[in-house]
Amino acid sequence: MEFCLMSDFRLSAIASFVGIEYATQLQNQEAIKQFVQAGDLSMGLQSATSETARPAAIVLSWLAVVLELAVAVVFLWPNRNINETWRHGLLISFIISTYLLAPVAGFGWVLTAMGMSQVQQTNRAFWTSAYIDSFV
Repeated sequence: MEFCLMSDFRLSAIASFVGIEYATQLQNQEAIKQFVQAGDLSMGLQSATSETARPAAIVLSWLAVVLELAVAVVFLWPNRNINETWRHGLLISFIISTYLLAPVAGFGWVLTAMGMSQVQQTNRAFWTSAYIDSFV
């Protein structure tokens, strides 16, 4: 995650939020291009870093793991009567937090459709609109 924060322009919003400058990302992108074009993988990749990158990457990584685990637990729990708010609320939180940072539209739409297919008849209008709003 630290490497992605330091070099991936798709994460530039969160990178700038945690204090990583755009110029640093640009410098790392250039280093990656030179590294790949050289073809000599033994030389290693030297990239610029930031003192805030590592703590931010650790926190973001653990938040992602905990949220993914929570979504898995509530959807795989054998009792189908688990509170619907937890199920759909956690999945919508995952969709929002993930696809705001790293937009992968196809997978996001699949998760949205799968979540909408799990909605019970009693709250169908609310949860369907919540899923659509979360991805749009």
